[in-house]
Amino acid sequence: MQGAHTFFVLVADLVASRRALRRPDLALRLETCLRQLASSADWRAPLMSTRGLDELSGVLHRPQMAFDLMHAVNLVVWPQRFRFALAAGTIDVGLASNVAGDMDGPAFHRAADALARVRRERLAAGFELPGVSATQTRMAEALAGLHQTIMENWSPATAVAVAAYEQPFGQAGAQAGTQAQTAHRLGISQQAVSAALRRARVAELAVARDALRRWLHEVGQEQTA
Repeated sequence: MQGAHTFFVLVADLVASRRALRRPDLALRLETCLRQLASSADWRAPLMSTRGLDELSGVLHRPQMAFDLMHAVNLVVWPQRFRFALAAGTIDVGLASNVAGDMDGPAFHRAADALARVRRERLAAGFELPGVSATQTRMAEALAGLHQTIMENWSPATAVAVAAYEQPFGQAGAQAGTQAQTAHRLGISQQAVSAALRRARVAELAVARDALRRWLHEVGQEQTA
């Protein structure tokens, strides 16, 4: 693949969307998140809703921040979650529009196939990246799954604390706020924030995201070399 023509398509669908509660509130939170993320990543076409709030699609020049973007979205919509797929390839329709919903091509076809596999295998995220070994892909998908499993075990109060700590101070890998800032925002003690972050395994999740970020950076360099 020629570097100038290689893009990274990120697609997602909402898990158990028909059972999602308070859909208007969920849609508002998602819309706000997507608007914030649009200026914080290396987009060719920012992540957008393509079927109500049930499906998302976006195109990245480089994949490094892809898992951070997945996390940012799922943090905002918790306890609901999106399952994601990331694929590399060319785009031969609608590229000049800079709108993911108007685009098509092999990268989108691979992303759709990867998302179908994510559904079948009940994964949190799937990767379809040519040249990457099946072993590396499975390891990355397993790490993404463990990350999601930890998030699913949060209590509502823990999720609120993590969201206040990580956003809006940090978006998609940016620096989070301090525990003192979070405590002030929530009107609780810093000790309570610290305890909530420990229960949430925030430090361990950050290590997992960093590992996936580094791996995707290396993959991106190889794909566009």
